[in-house]
Amino acid sequence: MDASIVFIHLYEANFQSILFNRFHKLYVYELIRNHEMENHASSEIIKGFDKDIDSGKIELITDSYLREIGMYKIFQYHVKDYRLLFEGRDLGEVYAIAIALTLGCMCLVTDDIKERGPHYTLMRIPDSEIMPLAFYEIMFIDYLEGKMTEQDLYNHFILISTSSLFI
Repeated sequence: MDASIVFIHLYEANFQSILFNRFHKLYVYELIRNHEMENHASSEIIKGFDKDIDSGKIELITDSYLREIGMYKIFQYHVKDYRLLFEGRDLGEVYAIAIALTLGCMCLVTDDIKERGPHYTLMRIPDSEIMPLAFYEIMFIDYLEGKMTEQDLYNHFILISTSSLFI
């Protein structure tokens, strides 16, 4: 399963492996790396993220790549459509949703779970082509599959949630 991601909190808590263990391919749009991360992540997190791009764990999607595969106009259509829905908020998620729709990803993984935000909204769209997953939902799936204990689930959730308060 492939996913488009917005994920700074998982890197902050050093739990990005949750993503790598669950998904075959992870995509991140260049604006998320070059804008969102530069504004919200520490240099240590950015270095770790760049290392994961270099190792092939994450694919950075650029406008030039989208033009090369003939999908740039479709991507821009999705950006325009979802930008209206979120009224200028959650720009990272807008681009992540557009990448997911453009590349045919089944999931959007986000660490932004506020009420009326992208995760909340996508969960309420009856015919949404994208399954939104928050970090805790991925961990809960791991728990159900026996990959972590109930105590691990609780401890990981607290650690990720606590670290996200400082971003």
